[in-house]
Amino acid sequence: MAFQIARSDLIKPLQVVASAVERRQPLPILSHILMTVKGQMLSLTGTDLEVELVARIPLSSPAAEQQLTVPAKKMLDICKALPDTSEITVECDGDKITLKAGRSKYALTGLNPQEYPQFDEGPGALEFSLPPKKMRALLSQTSFAMAQQDVRYYLNGLLFWVKDNTIRAVATDGHRLATREIETKMMEGAEQQVIIPRKAVLELSRLLAEESEELGVVLGEHHLRVITPRYSFSAKLIEGKFPDYKQVVPKGQAFEAIVNKDKFKEMLQRVSVLFSDKYRGISISFDSGTMQVKAKNQEQEEAEEEIEIEYTGPERRIGFNCSYLLEYLAIVKSPMLKLRFSDPNASVLLEPASEEEGGLYVVMPMRL
Repeated sequence: MAFQIARSDLIKPLQVVASAVERRQPLPILSHILMTVKGQMLSLTGTDLEVELVARIPLSSPAAEQQLTVPAKKMLDICKALPDTSEITVECDGDKITLKAGRSKYALTGLNPQEYPQFDEGPGALEFSLPPKKMRALLSQTSFAMAQQDVRYYLNGLLFWVKDNTIRAVATDGHRLATREIETKMMEGAEQQVIIPRKAVLELSRLLAEESEELGVVLGEHHLRVITPRYSFSAKLIEGKFPDYKQVVPKGQAFEAIVNKDKFKEMLQRVSVLFSDKYRGISISFDSGTMQVKAKNQEQEEAEEEIEIEYTGPERRIGFNCSYLLEYLAIVKSPMLKLRFSDPNASVLLEPASEEEGGLYVVMPMRL
């Protein structure tokens, strides 16, 4: 059995699906991609049992119905190395997979496609559609605050909360918190909270980077599924209860400073030149009309920067982890930011000055 496909049609979906496949797997078949041909449609499936990606590629001519598996990395490397205009013929004879393109020929060893794991999604409890631009905003403006390998496993992901016509995303690692919400059309009374694992959030962000057509979203008790015209993305959810983030968001801050985002970001990038990976503490002083940043490293080297801001309150000095501020400034789009604070030992709230962008960022102060 054989089918033919243009290298230009195959390479991008292959890269997307291969990203879900882990190179080091306890089960050899999990390092493979499942290829399924039905009529004039080729499906590529990759999974690590936590995340599954399926790509759908139309074929130029019908082919016999068939299934086979190929080593993901080898298949991708071969396709990358072939000329852009190549036409690839894939032949399958048992576990022997032959790839032909012009004068090039490769023989790979596949595994039994019947042993390829099926992703058990279960029934969907809530289904809705969403523009990809809104989903990208939810993920990009919160995912950077997710924890990594935290013993509090429920922090190693993102809270996705649907309630009535509002979708809210929240992420925190215990030192900072980012939240963003959007309005969308939903069934009246709809409500569900799920925690999407870190890897799934990152893979979904990459998948949606260039999508422009409406997404189909399915939330189940144990899974999330996102459907685009070309791809299907599924992920198992983290079981557990996400902390009540509303208790972390400070209320009634006495003072507010309005800062130019680009000037603030450039200032922090300059002083961070002194930092090592272990220590990234800075102090920020607010005074009438000015913000001053000071940094000192373990070698007692110092940096000092100052910019003009809108601020009329009393003098305040607060310590921060510089990386936490820079990661937020890298994703926010508003040219002006609001910083709200009161006590130097209390959390600081950052948000875009433009109401159109939305989103909140809370960062804990740092003892210097």
